Amino acid sequence: MTRLERYQISVYFTALFLGLVLGVFFPALASGLEAALWPLVGVLLYVTFLQVPLLEFRQALSDVRFFAALLTANFVFVPLVVWGLLWGLPASAPIHLGVALVLLTPCTDWMNTFTLLGQGDAQRTLAATPLLLVVQIVLLPLFLWLLLDSDVSQMVATAPFWQAFFGLVMLPLALAWLTEWQGRRSRGFVAWLSMSRPLSVLLLALVVCVIAASQIRSVLDHLRHLSQVTLIFVLYVALAVVIGKLTIRLYRLPPRAGRGLIFSVGTRNSFVVLPLALALPAEWQLAVSVIVVQAFVEMVGMLVLIRLAPSCLVREPPG
Repeated sequence: MTRLERYQISVYFTALFLGLVLGVFFPALASGLEAALWPLVGVLLYVTFLQVPLLEFRQALSDVRFFAALLTANFVFVPLVVWGLLWGLPASAPIHLGVALVLLTPCTDWMNTFTLLGQGDAQRTLAATPLLLVVQIVLLPLFLWLLLDSDVSQMVATAPFWQAFFGLVMLPLALAWLTEWQGRRSRGFVAWLSMSRPLSVLLLALVVCVIAASQIRSVLDHLRHLSQVTLIFVLYVALAVVIGKLTIRLYRLPPRAGRGLIFSVGTRNSFVVLPLALALPAEWQLAVSVIVVQAFVEMVGMLVLIRLAPSCLVREPPG
């Protein structure tokens, strides 16, 4: 890890604080900053997807037990937990959609950073990220249809939603795949990939700052509802540990792989689904604030798990 990557959590919290200050004291900046989110998120996702070994499907499939554990935890146990959590939320369609969007999509970027910092097997989680990404893209519409009311799930069928999906998720993914494929024939790709790692930290920090500045007013306006949502997200982090421990025991994973599994369940793809929420009509924009709140709760929760995972949640066997 580069020095910037080693201290990236501090960088993100600094960016968050700066964004909150800008949003509270300079509210006129909010509209302009929100417009800047689209290109920023697109570039961020491209650089982030470059870190994912998109061509290494065979490597992920070779570790059958670990990948089966990831699939079971993220696409069987987590949807069941999300279904239960939705019952504890206010009767608000945007809130339900925001919670479902973010909790049903496992992370494919900073999960590996948290796994590394929490003494987990980051090699295994990194190898599994391409398949995690493909599976969640395929299953997300199905889960939304199964878990949400028909009027909410119908929002996923709207043209702006799918335009955002293809323009801000699939296009950066395709460009990253082409870059990786072409890079196998070029020595310059290794240098570009090495440079893109710290660049992704800076881009994510900039996105965090812009999101905080542009969305803090919306968060404050809906504070009563979002405070309840915050508790749901805190509960999810606790339940992620339970899911992780259960799956570790079910598949008899070694400690380092088990820690990686816990961080996979605990982290969600908030910055990948954020463009989808931003594409929704104005009356659904509360879903954006919900996703923003989840990202910040997750950052704090993973800081706690970095300490707890190796020390008491998944210990090395004696000797």
